[in-house]
Amino acid sequence: MPMARVNGARYEPGADGWWSAMTRRADDPNAVGAGLEVVARLADRDFDVRLEVGAGEVLAVLGPNGAGKSTLLDVIAGLVRPDAGQVRLGGRTLTDTGKSIAVPPHRRGISLLAQEPLLFPHLTVAQNVAFGPRSGGLRAGTARAVAHEWLAAVDAVELARRKPGQLSGGQAQRVALARALAVRPRLILLDEPMAALDVAVAPAMRALLRRVLRDPAAGAGPDADPLDFESSSAAWAVGRPSLTAWDRIRSLGDILAGARARRGSVPNDLRSTAAAREHNESPADTRVDPRAQRGSALDGFGSLAAQGGIGSSVDTAAGAGVRPGHGFGSTAVAGRGTIGHSRATRSAVLVTHDIIDALTLADRLVVIESGRVVESGPVTRVLTRPRSGFAARVAGVNLLVGTAASSSGVGNDEVGAVVADDVEVLGRIDGALTRGGRAAAVFAPSAVAVHREQPEGSPRNTFRIRIAELTDRGGIIRVRGADNPDGSPGLAADLTPAAVAELDLAPGLPVFFAVKATEVHVYPC
Repeated sequence: MPMARVNGARYEPGADGWWSAMTRRADDPNAVGAGLEVVARLADRDFDVRLEVGAGEVLAVLGPNGAGKSTLLDVIAGLVRPDAGQVRLGGRTLTDTGKSIAVPPHRRGISLLAQEPLLFPHLTVAQNVAFGPRSGGLRAGTARAVAHEWLAAVDAVELARRKPGQLSGGQAQRVALARALAVRPRLILLDEPMAALDVAVAPAMRALLRRVLRDPAAGAGPDADPLDFESSSAAWAVGRPSLTAWDRIRSLGDILAGARARRGSVPNDLRSTAAAREHNESPADTRVDPRAQRGSALDGFGSLAAQGGIGSSVDTAAGAGVRPGHGFGSTAVAGRGTIGHSRATRSAVLVTHDIIDALTLADRLVVIESGRVVESGPVTRVLTRPRSGFAARVAGVNLLVGTAASSSGVGNDEVGAVVADDVEVLGRIDGALTRGGRAAAVFAPSAVAVHREQPEGSPRNTFRIRIAELTDRGGIIRVRGADNPDGSPGLAADLTPAAVAELDLAPGLPVFFAVKATEVHVYPC
């Protein structure tokens, strides 16, 4: 039986489709165990975050612009080194500032799918997807089979022979997803993958992501012999190659930063054709020196993606040839790569502004504001019992946070009071309130009645509001008050167009919002 020995671990064909580990190193990113653990602080960005992602869990990260979502992804991917902190994945330490550990991006077992597809423009779709597995040491035939498997998983087999310039936006993003997953990453980072898609295309991409992330059989990969890293055909993996490679490459951080700055400015071909050279170096000499990466052969290709499977050595003389290299990307390098995982051990971090993404894709939701995690929990809990202004705005509910006051019984309901901004709000108690403790009151805009004069009659919560804006929400008019001094969203009410016309509402007009206590939920936070 063919056998590979990498860093002391024996690999042989197994049920996982590619190979199974008979023994694994403790720091092997493929080791089954804990998921992702991040503790990071960056003083200049006012960023201080601690979070965990379970093995096989999909975590959605929401927050306003500038909250620190992209910084979080950069820290996880190894593109930004925190001032203090640790990053661990699958029990392996990727970053530890206290111990001066900083595993480079291409050895972390992580793939990134960004807003733009960022495909290699000079390679076909099949070659783009095969690039990662090929760079990871798979034989050409096996890499092609893997690419076909993942193209089938994303319904893109018919696109295999096309170039990226011949694809629509939705097609290109499907191919980018296949490329990111083809290296079988331990963790996939999704940076608003639907943001650049047409509204008619985004739902299909969302459904595809859900299927691929949830279905263990998706892209399982063909049975294949493992790589023999001791043979001449895979000698590149241990630093004894004789391969055509780029003279230099740019750092992944520069490339991703360029992509974010330019958003889709991928040129049709590489602007530089720096001379390639034959490498016959020792293992220590084959690593890319970040100090030598400036002004590289990839200058002008700043929108190139770090979406798992990007290597550094392309045979430009052969045109579309794909060869293994020593560059960046979520590829297998000397046994520390990402090939060989099932859905059961692949986690995902999804940065998004769209609540539908969180509802359909995520197991858990984290909200980041001003570089801090302000709330975390199951998606349903965060959206139905928000504790932050941003989560409340995303969930489409009104939120008032203050101090728990008295409680009493009204009918079959126990009613509690929350004092927020010197206003007492009554509502049904949901959870154990502690008098004087922090508490929240939440109610839907549809439960709010709007009056030109202060209402009388049955006990209600009333709020004096000055209308800031009126927005059409598909047959319903959202009447919103001005934001609060702390930046949290103002209260909102949903009315029919007829009601708005009858009340003669307009921005700047003072009105009263009223909501029954039975429509308000009060809970500790």
